[in-house]
Amino acid sequence: MALVVVLAGGGTGGHIFPALALAEAIRKREPEAHVRFVGTARGLETRYVPTAGYALDLVPSAAVTGRGAVRGLLGLLVLARGTLRARRLLRDLDADLVIGVGGYASVPAVAAALTLGIPTALLEPNARPGRSNRLLGRYAKRVFVAFEDAIPYFPAGRALLTGRPVRAMPRAIGRGNGGKLRMVVTGGSQGARAINRSVCAALPRLASVAGLEITHQTGAADLEECRAAYAAAGVHGELAAFFDDLPTRLARADLVVARAGSTVSELCQAGVASVLVPYPFAADDHQLANARELERAGACVVVPDAELGARFEAELIALLGDRERRTRMGESALRRAKPHAAEEIWAHCRSLLGRSGGAR
Repeated sequence: MALVVVLAGGGTGGHIFPALALAEAIRKREPEAHVRFVGTARGLETRYVPTAGYALDLVPSAAVTGRGAVRGLLGLLVLARGTLRARRLLRDLDADLVIGVGGYASVPAVAAALTLGIPTALLEPNARPGRSNRLLGRYAKRVFVAFEDAIPYFPAGRALLTGRPVRAMPRAIGRGNGGKLRMVVTGGSQGARAINRSVCAALPRLASVAGLEITHQTGAADLEECRAAYAAAGVHGELAAFFDDLPTRLARADLVVARAGSTVSELCQAGVASVLVPYPFAADDHQLANARELERAGACVVVPDAELGARFEAELIALLGDRERRTRMGESALRRAKPHAAEEIWAHCRSLLGRSGGAR
């Protein structure tokens, strides 16, 4: 019988895009396998998973911490209902393996798999794991981490440093050619208002940088405000709420301004210098931990939200004017790249199942 592999979780692009990269690796190596996703109705998985050609099943889930006693209790009830529904789903699918890809949306399916004796594994994309993965990691057979700093959060011998699966992307397309200087600005799949407004405030100074071309992924909420700012400053930029081909744009970039979530692995894969502005309200401040690990490697400059303004502008101008420094940072980023993370993760998962298929 064909393998049935369930990828559970979602919410943001930081969970969905690595999961899709892993799904593609599984599909290439196991053409007969059935790969499905389990998520919630509120996450970006409802947009991107069906578009990529995978079935998506929805179950209830909710966060249970930091919400007050009453809301926390209601969250637990939602999780219990979601876990029961996920149990029925996994039994109906006769699932062989469940891989949690992070976020509270992963909890019902992974918890259900554990109660059914289905082998489980987790993807942990951050240097400081979230609460869901810290809890589930006590029981999962393997935890695949993107940062070495995440390993101590899990039982000894359970976490493996594989890197984070990334979307297929070329490296350094035409970087530095023709006198052009390309800067990409992205706040993630939904945009980042603090970054958007800080870049817009810097446009009068950026206008004096020769050959500068800006690609700016603003998110839907700030698109028109940013367009007006570019027009007022007389700066040409290619702006959109979301770029489906962002990995290719990162590979062309000389400098990237970004948050420090899932984008950091793509920056390493592209071998590009960056200014990282960690989202200050990320759970357990994991984006700051991600950014600091890259900073220690010499691969980026970290500018906290509180320092957006004069320092942010100064860092942009300095980096845009220093090709040698950008090159060194890009080389440091590239040394951290894990281009075969998805394939390595699947090889380890396959070993959990035995040679002939399911382990149960």
